[in-house]
Amino acid sequence: MMKQNMTFSDYPELNDKAIATAASLQKWQHFLLIGLGAVITYAILGTSTPDNLFDTFSSVLLWLLLLLAPAVGGIVILKFPAWQSLALSQRKETILYSFGLSLLTLSTVALFGYRLNPYDVGYILVSSLVPLGYGLFILRLYFRLSQQAEAEEGDLFP
Repeated sequence: MMKQNMTFSDYPELNDKAIATAASLQKWQHFLLIGLGAVITYAILGTSTPDNLFDTFSSVLLWLLLLLAPAVGGIVILKFPAWQSLALSQRKETILYSFGLSLLTLSTVALFGYRLNPYDVGYILVSSLVPLGYGLFILRLYFRLSQQAEAEEGDLFP
């Protein structure tokens, strides 16, 4: 669960650069919460409006932004050297939430597809399998990050 009232005293061993990175991580968590609200609103609007939500360019652009921005942010937090000043155990939740928000956005395609084509089994199957595969990727990433975080911390009782 995301820690809402994170303070810099939660990381007593950090230097100045790492404290600035922790502040950026906290800002990213707030952006993810805003993105979660946007995806939920997008899904509600998409299921309640009588016309297709993907008819306008701005709605497609918003959907692509909600799909790609969290995933790219998760990759940046995972791989870029500037974020390496924080331990992986401190970044792991934010990385997984980023990919999870992207998965939630991707799964709206199946929701909209079922609403628009309720009897097209092929479309529903394909639009359901893609988010399922992406979810399995995120699950594999979770286990991999958990193992790396445990190895990074080391043994408590040698």
